Amino acid sequence: MTQPDNPYLAPGAALDGAAEGATYAPRLLAWQGRIGRLRYLAYMLALVAIVMAAGFALVFVATIAVKLAGGDLRKEYVALLPVMLALVFCVPYVVLMKRRMNDTGYTGWLLLLTLVPFVNVLLGIYLLCARGSSGSNKYGLPPAANTLPVKLAGWFMVAVIIVSLGASFVMPFMMAARNSGGAGF
Repeated sequence: MTQPDNPYLAPGAALDGAAEGATYAPRLLAWQGRIGRLRYLAYMLALVAIVMAAGFALVFVATIAVKLAGGDLRKEYVALLPVMLALVFCVPYVVLMKRRMNDTGYTGWLLLLTLVPFVNVLLGIYLLCARGSSGSNKYGLPPAANTLPVKLAGWFMVAVIIVSLGASFVMPFMMAARNSGGAGF
């Protein structure tokens, strides 16, 4: 960083008001701030667990309500409840993606690209792989170092992604072998 010609500034003074090496402790559902790659994955895992638990509870309660009503409620409406729940939980997902974009130095408005097919996949890969800005940027201080639970949850999510991708490549071959009458794998 170049210093302006001001004889009253200390050499190497941080001009953005942040002390050298300063960080902040990110929170799960905060709108402002930045999060790194591993914390992004850990927070996504937490949101997926919350959505799944809420979805199962919602379907369980709705099923009991249908039974108590004597089956008068349509099952299609009960099936729509998890979809509506997922729509409600889209907001926290967007917040996490925005904070991840801010960590890389870009505005959250670029998330509108997730509405474009194929570009959304590239943007998702970018959010998982791009290194955050070193030091503070216009979106705030860098996040504090990851704690052990964040590291464990983040790496668990990485393992889930790898296993899911592997299964998506292997399953078609297993299904084809099964349908052709072959011995399979």
